[in-house]
Amino acid sequence: MRSFVALWLLMFALWIPIAHSGEISIGYTNVELVLMYMPETRQMEQNLQTYEQRLQQQFQTKQDYYQNKLSEYLEKQQMGLSPDDERSLAVELTSLDNEIQQFAAEAEQKLVDKRGELMKPIVEKLQQAIDDVAKEKGYDYVLNQSNSGGVSLLLYGPSENDITEDLMKKLGIAIP
Repeated sequence: MRSFVALWLLMFALWIPIAHSGEISIGYTNVELVLMYMPETRQMEQNLQTYEQRLQQQFQTKQDYYQNKLSEYLEKQQMGLSPDDERSLAVELTSLDNEIQQFAAEAEQKLVDKRGELMKPIVEKLQQAIDDVAKEKGYDYVLNQSNSGGVSLLLYGPSENDITEDLMKKLGIAIP
């Protein structure tokens, strides 16, 4: 009986601040849409594409070098090679192939890192705008309407709580 009374008193004590705290105000936005229209995002995509092209050129240079070495190896093999020379060339080709595969993996990671590096200031600017608009509108929380895969996270919300247009105005983006 004592534990029941203690539990009831604890629940009552926790309920009082919640009951008197007032209503929570929640807004929402479509972050992906805002990012898509930010001029900084378009510039970032161009910079990223240029970076990717440079990596692709480096990869192609390595591929071409490997193909030339492979052609040389096949020509020498047709003319007849000593076992030592054949082994040496095979080791060199294997090493080049491994180097190319490693470069491809590293290039992919560099591209991911570069995207993160270029997106960071854009996301920070957007977050600051979200913070500012949320304060101006009196929202305690702002939710993202959907994730980057297009899956809706917010299934329903009053349109007056959608701050997407306010964010776009704050960021100086023409509303399409």
